Amino acid sequence: MLWAQAAFLAIFEHLFSKPAAHCNLNDLYLSGAQLNHWLAYDSADLVSPYPFLQDFLATRPSIRTKNYEGTGHERMLKSVEMIEDLVNEVNGTLGVK
Repeated sequence: MLWAQAAFLAIFEHLFSKPAAHCNLNDLYLSGAQLNHWLAYDSADLVSPYPFLQDFLATRPSIRTKNYEGTGHERMLKSVEMIEDLVNEVNGTLGVK
């Protein structure tokens, strides 16, 4: 495990008072559900390694994705580009122009 990932998981477990393993994407995802699922990621993310994400997505081809390379796990939600894309996704779902 990379040091960045280990540090993130330790902080996560402290903040949420539960093991990070309880938040396993494979266990939490509602397979078969009719979801409009869009996933933002960074292929160079040290916290959530891309090889794991590739395996997850390979079995869920309906999930649309966008790579925000170089944003990092902690800065992705602050990325202007990602925020604009998210707003567009929500507006499109709601039929807002």
